[in-house]
Amino acid sequence: MEMDERMRIKVEKEFHSLHKLSHPNIVKMLGASHVSSPPSIVYEDAANGNLELFLAKSNNKHSMWQLLFEAALGLNYLHKEGVIHRNFKLGYIHIGNDGQAKLSDYGLSMLRICSMVYSNKPVLGGLRWLAP
Repeated sequence: MEMDERMRIKVEKEFHSLHKLSHPNIVKMLGASHVSSPPSIVYEDAANGNLELFLAKSNNKHSMWQLLFEAALGLNYLHKEGVIHRNFKLGYIHIGNDGQAKLSDYGLSMLRICSMVYSNKPVLGGLRWLAP
């Protein structure tokens, strides 16, 4: 289903707000498009896997706690900026090229709302874990 003009303006405003976010522990948003349905977001590459894969391969407790701490710093930054992640889990904590934890998919919180309002398809992510 196509977005109406009111929702399109809201999505563009949200994309603009997300694009301005900048923190060492969040994956940077590079661009977005509301032309597709649902809207899409392009993030910087964090090609070193995610924390879920890291924990499956490593027993390094110090690195694990450091990465979790960095993820918490990123989450704290998002909350201070008024962004609620809504689907915070190990698979969305990526390890950047600098070795630091970087949160991803924080922009999907807004896109989920669009999907629920304008689609009869299932909600992206785990409904059980979505914030109210």
